[in-house]
Amino acid sequence: NGSLVLAGTSYGKAYPKCDYLTELDVIVQKINKDELIGTYHYSGEGTSKAYSQKIVIDNKDNYIVASEEKLGPDNLEIGGSRAPMQRSLYKYDSNLNLLWILEIPYEIVTPLSFEDKNILVVSQNSIYINGRTENNTYKLLKISEQGSIVYDQPSYPAVNLYFDKDKNINVVSLPVSNQTTYDDDTTIYTLSSVNGKLLNAKLFQGVEYLGNYNDKEGDSYIYMFPGNNNPYNNTNPRIEVYKNLNLEFERKISLEGTYAGIMVHSIDKNGTLFFSSS
Repeated sequence: NGSLVLAGTSYGKAYPKCDYLTELDVIVQKINKDELIGTYHYSGEGTSKAYSQKIVIDNKDNYIVASEEKLGPDNLEIGGSRAPMQRSLYKYDSNLNLLWILEIPYEIVTPLSFEDKNILVVSQNSIYINGRTENNTYKLLKISEQGSIVYDQPSYPAVNLYFDKDKNINVVSLPVSNQTTYDDDTTIYTLSSVNGKLLNAKLFQGVEYLGNYNDKEGDSYIYMFPGNNNPYNNTNPRIEVYKNLNLEFERKISLEGTYAGIMVHSIDKNGTLFFSSS
């Protein structure tokens, strides 16, 4: 509807008479043209800090906020301990009214990094999250529109999640060095959106994931590149495009210099890949 939603952090006082700004609060604001429609901020008590967050919007213009909050100060002295973490999912309507809160026992904001996409929302407004456990394993969670966990299944470290043509979930792995070829390989795992079970795993040898695009017919396209980790062995710089995980075509690209590689890339709404190289 043209409204802009901003999410960020701001330091504040734990209590009105505090002398120090000890609270790093999460703030969400909704702006319509030049008017501030509403503001919501949250944090914990005492010295808690909600310092990591992601926000996605579902098909009913509700806002899904993933937040990781430290519930106290760290004691870094010998024999001390670190404060526990509370990881929660908040759902607000378009007017920033809180609909529900769900606490989740896994890392849900930055399992690998802020840039990684690990939260998806489908047309039925179910939420899928790829999170990391305390044991450094990964779990795929499906959360209903009403805020309950539908399933909690084993998953994989992922730089991205996306839906395939059958509305199942493709989990894109990190590039993994191949000790035989010295290239980077990528694996895409297909998990059922119904029950979270592994349906298929496909290895893409010698290439890294750049991005994906879904057309109006529901076909999914992924863009792959030989990678930048071993420039001496990259004798065939190219872009490979896969349709529904099958090679559709490849295009050779001209990269000059020993350390040449793709540095910045973007895919527009029509599936056109733009990139710059070093």
